Amino acid sequence: MGLRPGGTGQLGPGANDEAAIYLVSTLIVGVLSQAFANEPGLPWGEGRFTPLFTTLMGLLPAVFPARERAASQTSASRVRR
Repeated sequence: MGLRPGGTGQLGPGANDEAAIYLVSTLIVGVLSQAFANEPGLPWGEGRFTPLFTTLMGLLPAVFPARERAASQTSASRVRR
């Protein structure tokens, strides 16, 4: 199950932007630096920080919604006004 921009409709076109790369790299470095600084001897997936990585990556579709999802949300917000 890859998160690919436009590939499976999981991520929208904004995921191709340079800012998206900075965001993802910041998330990765944040998890790694916390793990290295606070739990240097633990294997990946154990401890307080590295298990959160999957959750963080799972948030990407909310940050970069696919076109269909973004369009339906825009339509819904117009109806509520």
